[in-house]
Amino acid sequence: MNDHRKIFETELLGTLTEVMRQYLAHFESDAHTFIDGLTKAANVWKQYEAAAVKREQQQEELVWSAAYFLSAINSALVSTRLFLSGYIVPSGNLARQALESLAFGILLAFPSTGTYREWKKGHASEHKALGRLARHAKHCGVNKASASELDKQAKWFDQLSHPSRLGLATIWMPPCKEHPEGGWNVGALFAEQHLEQYRKEMANRISLPSLLANSIAGTMITLKMEVAA
Repeated sequence: MNDHRKIFETELLGTLTEVMRQYLAHFESDAHTFIDGLTKAANVWKQYEAAAVKREQQQEELVWSAAYFLSAINSALVSTRLFLSGYIVPSGNLARQALESLAFGILLAFPSTGTYREWKKGHASEHKALGRLARHAKHCGVNKASASELDKQAKWFDQLSHPSRLGLATIWMPPCKEHPEGGWNVGALFAEQHLEQYRKEMANRISLPSLLANSIAGTMITLKMEVAA
C-alpha cells in the first residue's frame, strides 16, 4: 500500500449507490475525516510492519501481530463502507472485529501474555482479546483509559452483533414525507428519522482510526523500551 489515502478513498467512496448518496448528503465531510485518520493509522502500521520484518528471525510473533493490526485497519474501512451503504448490522459486526483484531495484535507482540504461544498451537482466542488485554494492559503499555475506550467501543457495537431492537430498525421504514405510510425494508436502508442514530454510529467510526494509530504506536514504543532494557 503506497498511497494509503487514495486507496482508502477509492474503497470507501467509489461506485456510489443511491443509498450511499443519501448518507453522504449528511456524512461526506465525516467520511473524509475518517479517511484522513485511517491514513495516519496505516502510516503508523507501515513503520510497525517494517520493524517486525527486521526482527522476524528472533521475534516471529511480531509479523503476526502486524497482520492482525492490518486486519483491524481493513475491518474499520470495510465497516465504514457498509455503514455508508446502508448495511448497519454487518457494519457493526466488522467494527467489533476491528477492535478485537487490534487487541489481539497487541497481545501477540508480548510473549509473556502467553497469547502467541497458544495461538501458534492452534488455540483460537481472538474473541477473548479485549478482556485479556484489559488484564495485561500495563505490561503491554496500554493505559487504563485506552483499555476502557476499547471496551466501551466494543460494547457499543455489541448491539449490532446479535438480534436487537436496533437491528430491527434496519428493516422498518418509518412514515415520512416521501413514504407517508412507511413500510418494511430488505437490504440497504437510509431513513431520515434515524439520522440521530446514524450520527452516533458515524462518530464511533471516526474515532476508530485514532484508536488504531495510538495503539499500534504505543506497542512500538513499549517494545523499544523492552529492547533497551
